[in-house]
Amino acid sequence: MKSRDDLFLLIKSFSPAEKRRLGMLPLKHDYQRLFKALNESQSFDEKAFLATEAGKEFVGKMPRKKHELYEKILQNVRAFRQPLGRQKAMEIQLREQLEDVLFLRDKKLFEQSNRRLSRVKGKAISYHLHELLIVILRIERSLLLRIQPVGYVKKLWEIHKEIEEASMVIKNKGQMLYFYDQYFIQVIQHKKLNAAIDANFLKTLITSPELKDPNGCLSFEAESNFYFCHAIHHYLLGNAQATWEFSKTLYLRWEEEREIKKVKAIEYRNVINNFLIFSNYASRYEGFDCALSRMLEGPFYSDEEEASAIDNAIHVNIQRHLHCCNWDAAKATLQEYRRKLDFISEHLIPSRIMVHYLSFSRLSLVLEDWTGAYSWAKKVNTAREGKEH
Repeated sequence: MKSRDDLFLLIKSFSPAEKRRLGMLPLKHDYQRLFKALNESQSFDEKAFLATEAGKEFVGKMPRKKHELYEKILQNVRAFRQPLGRQKAMEIQLREQLEDVLFLRDKKLFEQSNRRLSRVKGKAISYHLHELLIVILRIERSLLLRIQPVGYVKKLWEIHKEIEEASMVIKNKGQMLYFYDQYFIQVIQHKKLNAAIDANFLKTLITSPELKDPNGCLSFEAESNFYFCHAIHHYLLGNAQATWEFSKTLYLRWEEEREIKKVKAIEYRNVINNFLIFSNYASRYEGFDCALSRMLEGPFYSDEEEASAIDNAIHVNIQRHLHCCNWDAAKATLQEYRRKLDFISEHLIPSRIMVHYLSFSRLSLVLEDWTGAYSWAKKVNTAREGKEH
C-alpha cells in the first residue's frame, strides 16, 4: 500500500479518541487485522503484511477489502457522530425536514405539507441559507399549483419574485467568495511558497467595485467575506493596525448575529481566533480577554471542537504573554496547558501539539531554562512519531 493510499490516510487522520471508537466497531477478523496494521504503521508495507497473512482467503482480495473497510469506517463515523453530541449543520437538518414535506405532499396531505414547509422556509431565511431557499420556493410553488387556493396567481408571482431576489443574493455571495479565495490563495503562496507580495495585483483586487462598500453585500456571509478580504489585504501589505481594525470589525459583526453564531460555531470561533492572532500581530489588546473567553464558551458539538478551541486559546494567549514579556503569565499558561494536556491530546493530531512544544521551548529559552528548552524541543520529535502527547 502506498503512503498516499486513501484508507491509510483516512485512518491516520483520526485522533486517538476517534481511533479507540473505531477499534470497537463490529468488524470481521480480517478487517480488524488490516485496521490494526494500518493504525500502528507510519508507512504501511502491504507486501510484508500480505506475506504474514499468506494462505488467508482475503489476501487475493486486498483491493476490494481495502475499499470495503474504507466504506465501513465512513459509515460508522456518520453513525457515532450524533450520539457523541455533534450537531448536524442547519442546512442538513432543514433538508431532512424537506423530505417530510415531500412525503406529506405525495400523500396529498397538502395543508400539512405546506405548514411544515413554512417553518422550514422561515429557518432558511433566518440563517441566510439562500441556496436552500431556492429549493424551498420551488416546492412551495408546486404545492401552490396543486392546491390552487383563492388568490393563488398573485401568490405565484410573489414566489417568482422571491426566487429572483434569492438568486441575486446567491450571485452576490459568489462574487464575495471569489475575492475571499483570491486573498486566501495569496496567503497560502506567501506563507508556504515564500512568494513575494504582488502589490499591484492586490491593488486590483481591493479596488474592485464589490470591495468598495459593505453596504453592497446582500447577506451576512458576503459581508463577513468583505471584512475578511480587507483584513487579509492589509496583512499581506504589512499594515498591522489596519489588519487589526478590519479583523475587529469582522469579529464584532459576528457578535451581532446570535443565531448564526450558534449554528456556525466553528466559523465563529475561526473569526475570533483570527482576531486574536492579529491582535498579537499589531500588539493591540483591546478586547483580547473578552474575545478569548468567547472562544471558550461554546457551544461545542463534539470533544474535538472543544479541544481545538482550547488549543487555539492557549496558543494565542502564550504568544500574547511572550510579546508583552509577561513571563509569570506565560508560565501560568504553560501550567494550564499541562493540566489540560490529556484532554487536548486525545482529540488533536500530533502536529497541533508540536506547535505548543515549540512555543514552550521558546519560553524556556527566554527564561534561561536550558534544560526545559531542550526537553520541550525533544518532545517535538516524539510527537511527530505519535509516541507522546
